[in-house]
Amino acid sequence: MQRSAFSLTELLIVISVITILAALLLPAISQSKKRALQIQCVSNEHQLGAGLQNFLSNNHGYPMYVAPSNSDSPGMWITQIEHDGLGISNPETNYYWKGVWL
Repeated sequence: MQRSAFSLTELLIVISVITILAALLLPAISQSKKRALQIQCVSNEHQLGAGLQNFLSNNHGYPMYVAPSNSDSPGMWITQIEHDGLGISNPETNYYWKGVWL
């Protein structure tokens, strides 16, 4: 009775081919991840620019570093852009602190 099986040489060749294919694939995956992070960063910068432009059109000037509490837009420049530029009034739903500002 004869059993069919792979020889040691055949198994080593298959393992080496798989290793070569994986080595060729890893740089492509790394580059695509880097490109995705770069696209996300550009998108975040675009959102901040849009918020700043909206603030400029609403207030006819740039946000102050720290605005006094009796002004229309009190607080730090970040909160001024969030409230007047991006229209975020509820801190619980402020996803900009989780995404765009990072």
